[in-house]
Amino acid sequence: QLGKFVAFDVNDFDRELPALTVTADGMLTSGELEKAKTAHKALNEGARALKNGDAQAALAAALAAADKAEANTAGFYQNAALRGRALLRLNRSAEAVKAFEMALAAQPAFLSERKEIEDLLKQAQGTK
Repeated sequence: QLGKFVAFDVNDFDRELPALTVTADGMLTSGELEKAKTAHKALNEGARALKNGDAQAALAAALAAADKAEANTAGFYQNAALRGRALLRLNRSAEAVKAFEMALAAQPAFLSERKEIEDLLKQAQGTK
């Protein structure tokens, strides 16, 4: 639904209704769509790195992915949540607390995500 929406008369498909036409989303030409795709890919890569275990390289890859996602979609809660998870696994709990607090401040989209981040925040606060 990012492209131009062309309204037409259902009784005459060749007759466009310009007054009802909606222009294309600006994300298509501004570069924001590509940034969002890059950030989404980075978040997926970071999640896979965390699943690979507690090896320093995997956790460093997850942190790098969180940074890449943040560079492309600044302030998105999932960027901070991924960063917090990696930092927690690296036993950098003070930094993890800040990351989880940032994730919560950015308003997670789903209640289940909010609760998960709150639980991770409590875990990080308990290991300071």
